[in-house]
Amino acid sequence: MQCPAGQGAKGVQAETGIARNIQGPTYFQNHWMGRQLIMETEISKNIKEMSQNAAPGPDGLSVRDLIKISPHYTKLMELFSLWLASGTIPDMVRECNTVLTSKSALPGHQNDINNWQPIAIGSTTLKLFSRI
Repeated sequence: MQCPAGQGAKGVQAETGIARNIQGPTYFQNHWMGRQLIMETEISKNIKEMSQNAAPGPDGLSVRDLIKISPHYTKLMELFSLWLASGTIPDMVRECNTVLTSKSALPGHQNDINNWQPIAIGSTTLKLFSRI
């Protein structure tokens, strides 16, 4: 198997945002060797264990969206294998949104900073990759 769409490093960078540590198609020939490093069964198992109702991260993708985009997980297998082979995860995937939520619904308690907690909402794609 070649790099996605047979485009080499420049096409991979355009499609996935991966740059910097890739030195051309020979990198993948030497390190990826045309095999999938992440298998469909791994993705399937882990995506089924994830909450289907979780809020999407900054990329706007939910678990349901990932399934719609790639029902047989071929695009996710290629993407995750590429991340492993290159040793790079794009910055845009590593971003998260932090939201403050109140621990108490009582009006007087909402003025106290100790009654608030931060929740980080990260990329669903990265959460799935991290589970594998």
